[in-house]
Amino acid sequence: MSQVRESRILDTELAAENRRMARWVLVLVLTFFSIIIAVNVFMAVLANRNWTGLVVKSAYVEGQVFNEKLAEARAQAALNWHSDFGYQAGTMRFNVFDDQGQRQAFQAATAKIGRPANEQSDMTLVLTPDASGDLASAQVLEPGLWAIAIEATSDDGQMYRRDLRLFVRENGVGVLQ
Repeated sequence: MSQVRESRILDTELAAENRRMARWVLVLVLTFFSIIIAVNVFMAVLANRNWTGLVVKSAYVEGQVFNEKLAEARAQAALNWHSDFGYQAGTMRFNVFDDQGQRQAFQAATAKIGRPANEQSDMTLVLTPDASGDLASAQVLEPGLWAIAIEATSDDGQMYRRDLRLFVRENGVGVLQ
């Protein structure tokens, strides 16, 4: 009778130990998969915030006009012009200078502005000369990364184009990327 009782006690202890072990295995498996899921969610959110988006909608169409754009870029580089861009407190300023540092005269410029990852915030602004002679436009941009393509034609017919990335801080100051 004593052996039967000891056998039952041992079986009960073994069953309790098996339940404790099963709980530990369950906790380890759930912890493992929770970490994997958390890392995946973190990486997806990080990728979504930092994705720069598509550069062109149709590579085929852009490929057909590539040589023309390359010739325009070479012509612009031959002018030795450089530009100055700034954004602060809802005002965008743009100037073009020659290699002597003289400001080039422009009647207007267009700025295509949008978020790099989507087209919902896309807009086109016209920059016109202000009292100081800067090409300027008032447009409040939300904080975050913006893609800007500025095109201007000088008074003598020369085209100037500049593509840039602007990061607008919470305080409304823009920093070129």
